[in-house]
Amino acid sequence: MKLKKEKGITLIALVVTIVVLLILAGVSTNVLFSDSGLIEKAQNSGLKIRAAQVEEVVANWKQSNFINSSINKQKETADKMLEDLISKKLVTEDEIDREQEKIIIKKKDGTIIKEISYSDVEIVISKTPENEKARAVKLKVESMKGITNIKTKEDLIKYLKSLSDERKKEMLKEQMVPFINKEDSTANCQTFEDVLKWMKNKEIIAEETENAFWNWVQSAKNVDGLTGVNAVLEAILEFLYGDENTGEIKGYSVINPNEQISDTYIATENGTYTFKIQDLTTGKTYYKKVEVTNVDANMPAYEAKSIEPEKGRGTYAFLYNLRLEQDTTFQNAYIIYENEKIDVSSLIEERSLENGEKANLIWTSHINRYLYEIGKTDGALSLGRTIQHIILVKDKIEYPANIRFENPIN
Repeated sequence: MKLKKEKGITLIALVVTIVVLLILAGVSTNVLFSDSGLIEKAQNSGLKIRAAQVEEVVANWKQSNFINSSINKQKETADKMLEDLISKKLVTEDEIDREQEKIIIKKKDGTIIKEISYSDVEIVISKTPENEKARAVKLKVESMKGITNIKTKEDLIKYLKSLSDERKKEMLKEQMVPFINKEDSTANCQTFEDVLKWMKNKEIIAEETENAFWNWVQSAKNVDGLTGVNAVLEAILEFLYGDENTGEIKGYSVINPNEQISDTYIATENGTYTFKIQDLTTGKTYYKKVEVTNVDANMPAYEAKSIEPEKGRGTYAFLYNLRLEQDTTFQNAYIIYENEKIDVSSLIEERSLENGEKANLIWTSHINRYLYEIGKTDGALSLGRTIQHIILVKDKIEYPANIRFENPIN
């Protein structure tokens, strides 16, 4: 009897087929849903298109306001422009940073697609060095556009008289913190309450209360005929923002990340630093953040340098504090001459800086004469116009430098 052959799939073949299908499904899923998948790419593309649309709306809004301002027409507020963007579903409230006046569009993982500023004020901050590794990085507010200066004292008085009593009191409380810190570098006031405590300790007010402060303010008067809040505000604003050379009074103040009135800050650690720019005419505060990533704590904090203070006076070597950006002290000094390390510490001199702090220096001409006196050179001027290797020592750390010796002209 002839058996009939059955056609079908074996168990092994079935398992292999299922495995292949699962692999193909996994590949398809990965292509669709991974970080670099089609869906993710489509979403990112959509975010970029939306960012471009928002950027165009903001640019048109700024241009329209510029034109309206030039023909004395009322400008559209930022709040109105933002409401329109939200209503058109181009941005969400979470994407608006009202403090920095920015719209920040991000991916789901937090990666920023686009930052769009809608501020009328443009603040430019430089970093020195920009990218090169350094022990400290200097941050400086280089320019500001969109804030008008109060040019003269007359302008300032006129402006103060135009303010409401409430605004003047508010402004005075704001300005007392930087005023006290500038008046007394040891005060370190952070709040108005700190100001009250400082004034009480200095016996300016009898009690550490706001009532005592306002009683003190009301008793004030000045030579310009102003009294009370007007008198105190005028004096403080002139002290804080007046330019002694031009007589101009800036209509704004720059508060550095250390809460000091200064357009400069020395960053000694990597991180994000915020400058505050206060517009005195509007009372508005603008914020500008800058990211520092190139501080290397392992690099030296000081640098040996030289300078010729005046033509014909010769040169001197000094130690420079890279963090504070000023000369500093050092304990020892050496010159490497003909492969010999010679101690010249006895020639170190002290001088006072403009801020009252002390610093040291050593004149190259004195080193030249000393080497001649101990029989190392043939003449007291023999090293003039040569490059010599100097080592300055601070806290047992050596700071070398190649310095050009210049002899003074007698």
